[in-house]
Amino acid sequence: MKNKNVAAILALLLGSFGIHKFYLKETGKGILYLLFCWTAIPCFLGIYDAIKLFTMPDNKFIEKYNAEKYATNTDAVFFLEGIGSRLFVYENRLVLERHGLVGSTLTGFSGNKTIPITSVQSVEFKEGSSVLNGYLRFSYPGSEEKRGGVYNATDDQNAIVFKKKQNSLAQEIKSYIENRMGNNSKTTIVNQSSSADEILKLKNLLDNGIITQEEFEQKKKDLLK
Repeated sequence: MKNKNVAAILALLLGSFGIHKFYLKETGKGILYLLFCWTAIPCFLGIYDAIKLFTMPDNKFIEKYNAEKYATNTDAVFFLEGIGSRLFVYENRLVLERHGLVGSTLTGFSGNKTIPITSVQSVEFKEGSSVLNGYLRFSYPGSEEKRGGVYNATDDQNAIVFKKKQNSLAQEIKSYIENRMGNNSKTTIVNQSSSADEILKLKNLLDNGIITQEEFEQKKKDLLK
């Protein structure tokens, strides 16, 4: 995984040779720096790159240089790099991870928050635009829902804010979670229906004297567990 400070130091000390560009896997740019290392241009560009890297927010650096690393190093179905946070979507749970000063300051907590998909009641989706960022907000029993658009979503522990270019991915995530919610609901209904049928059959056996009342109560109790 690439480190922002390492890249910035390389740009400052060895920027004339484009070493920081090779480190960041920007090989084409690195070769250009190397070809013109005999001039003063790469030296000045290296200083500029160093300042840019030192001042770049952590989430920006991760999104640009490490997002693919996060996505491929997990067994998550979806990965969304947000502003000050990341969302990992697994088959049975969501994990919201806050990182850096931005994430902990805006939401009031750092680290991870796990939400079982079976607990999710709704997914609110707002597309990002050229003016405002978009967001995904998850509600579940006991969650504190905040209304008021992207401004309130920014400091909501159950939401992730993202940029316009991530609208398509966010929409896919919303659809995936809602489908999983639907599958869970259908499974519950089928199970309940199956149990009711079995109890009805047992009642018929009881009425016909084939099983005792005690046997009926015990089997009924087992089915309703």
